[in-house]
Amino acid sequence: MTRARAGRRARPAPRRPRAATVLVAALALAVGGLGAVGATVAPTGAALRDVAGLDATVGSGERFDIGLVQDGVLRQAEGDGVAWQVEGAGSLLPGHTVTFDVPVANNGPYDADVVLAVADRYAETAPSGPGSDPVALYRWSVADAQTGAVLAGTPATPLTSTVTTAQVGAAVGGLHLAGRTLPAVADGAPWTADPAAPGDHRVLRVTVAYPDTPATEAFNGGRSALALVFTGSSR
Repeated sequence: MTRARAGRRARPAPRRPRAATVLVAALALAVGGLGAVGATVAPTGAALRDVAGLDATVGSGERFDIGLVQDGVLRQAEGDGVAWQVEGAGSLLPGHTVTFDVPVANNGPYDADVVLAVADRYAETAPSGPGSDPVALYRWSVADAQTGAVLAGTPATPLTSTVTTAQVGAAVGGLHLAGRTLPAVADGAPWTADPAAPGDHRVLRVTVAYPDTPATEAFNGGRSALALVFTGSSR
C-alpha cells in the first residue's frame, strides 16, 4: 500500500462583524477558509489491493488581524469599538467641518483588502424637526494622510463635496494593506512600522462637512451618532 501526505494551510474561518459607537472606528473581519481534499482508489483485483490517499492539514496559527492605531498604540475593535476623540465633533453646525485621522493597520501576515463604511447609530425620535438626525445632509471627504492622495470628495474644500454618508464607502473603494513580516503587535502595545512591508497600514484623513443650506433648518437641534466600520478580507 502506498500513502502520500501533503500539508495545506488555510486562513481562519469567517468572523462575525463587530460594532462601534459615536464617531469611532470599528472592525469587521471576513475571510475564506480552504477545504481538505482526499482521494481513494478502489480495489482493482481479487488479490491485489492498493490505496492512495492525501492527508491535508487545514488551519493556521497565524491570525488574520486588522487593527487601528490610536496615539501610536495598536487597538483592537472588540465589543463596542474603539473610543476615538474627535475635536469639534460635538459642535458640528451648518457651515462647519470636522477632520480626524484614522490609521488602519494589518497586524497579520496575509495581504488584505479593506473597505470603509459609515454606520448610522442614532435612533431617530421623529422623521423631521428638532431631535432628528441630519446625517443625510453631511458630506464626506477622505484623503491618504501619508501621500495626500484624494480618495473621496474634495478635502481642500470639504463643504463642496457631493459624497453623502451612504456613498463614502463606495467612493473610497478598496484599500490594500500588505501582509506584515514582523511579529504581530499585542493589543495595547506600541505599533512599530514594518520596514519590509511599509504598506501594512494606511492613515485616512476623514472630513465630515455640514453644508449650510435651507434643508438644515428642519434639523435645528438635531444630532447624529456615527461609526466608521472597516471590513478586511484576506487576499
